[in-house]
Amino acid sequence: MKKVVYAMSVLILVLSLAVLAGCGSNKPSGKALKSKTIEIVDSEFKPVDVLLHKGGTITWANSDSLQHAVVADDDSFSSGQLSEGEELTHKFTKAEEVPYHCENHPEMKGTIFVEE
Repeated sequence: MKKVVYAMSVLILVLSLAVLAGCGSNKPSGKALKSKTIEIVDSEFKPVDVLLHKGGTITWANSDSLQHAVVADDDSFSSGQLSEGEELTHKFTKAEEVPYHCENHPEMKGTIFVEE
């Protein structure tokens, strides 16, 4: 009986931690921007996450010596291969959360949070 109670306690703890881990948000605080440039440097997006007004634009500028390909997780935009000095600009026309990544370097990820 003690083993069952212990097992149930562990299960509840694990499930609680899983729920709490999913509650976090990387949404930036502050005022939504009308435009922002995200620099690609040292195989990182800087900044990673941006709070943007609906109708605003994001420009990804590759300042890295490596090629990068910026792609929305939902395939709503894709830069193709960006060499050093090349850019992609995309206008966001609806309020939504748009995760994106580098196709060449999957560990590079970010999110655009678009507000009304």
